[in-house]
Amino acid sequence: MNQKIRITVVEDHAIVREGLVSLLRGEPDLEVVSAHATGEEAIAAVDSDAPDIVLLDLRLPGLDGLSTLSALRAKRPEIRVLMLTSQQGDEAIYRALKSGAVGYLLKRQPSEDLLKAIRDSHAGGTAFANEVSVALAQRVSAEEVTARERAILRKIDKIHGNKEIAEALGVSANTIRNQIVTLMGKLGAIDRTQAVTIALQRGIIDLG
Repeated sequence: MNQKIRITVVEDHAIVREGLVSLLRGEPDLEVVSAHATGEEAIAAVDSDAPDIVLLDLRLPGLDGLSTLSALRAKRPEIRVLMLTSQQGDEAIYRALKSGAVGYLLKRQPSEDLLKAIRDSHAGGTAFANEVSVALAQRVSAEEVTARERAILRKIDKIHGNKEIAEALGVSANTIRNQIVTLMGKLGAIDRTQAVTIALQRGIIDLG
C-alpha cells in the first residue's frame, strides 16, 4: 500500500479550515497531519508535522502568507506549498512563485481541482487556476514596479500633494513628480487615483 500524502492546512478562518480538513480526510490517499490558524503556528510545528504538502492562505493575521511560505521552505526546502486564496492579482502570484510556491489556487475553485492539484504537486508538477495563469502571463510581460514606486503608491492614497509625499519619503517634490509619471506609464494609468486602483487589483500593494 502506497504511503499517504501528508498535508498541513494553514487558514485563519475556522469554517474554511474545517471544511478543507473534512474534504481532505475523505480521500484515502491523503492524510491531514495538522491545521493551523496562523503562519507562526505552522512554522513552529513544521518539523514535527513533517508535511509533504502545505495548503497556505495568502492573507493571514500576523505573519502574512508570503513570509510564512519563505520561513517554511527555509526550514524544510522539500515541502511543496500550494497557495490557496481569493486574491488573484498578478504581482501577488509572481511574488509567491519567487518565494517557492508550486501552485496558486483560488478558493472558489471546485474541490476536484484542489484534490488534483495536491496529487499533481506531490508528483513534482505545478498547479495554477486558469485565471492565475492568465494573470501571471500579464505580469511577465509588464514592467516591474520598484520598491520605491510601491512606497509612493501607498502614500498617494493617504497624502494628496507631491510635496507632502516627498517629505514623507525624504526626496524632492520634483523627484516624486517624475516618479509618479513613470509609475503611471508602467501601470497604464491616466491619473494617480487609477494608478492606486490598478496596483491594488494586481496585488502590487495592499493597503490592508
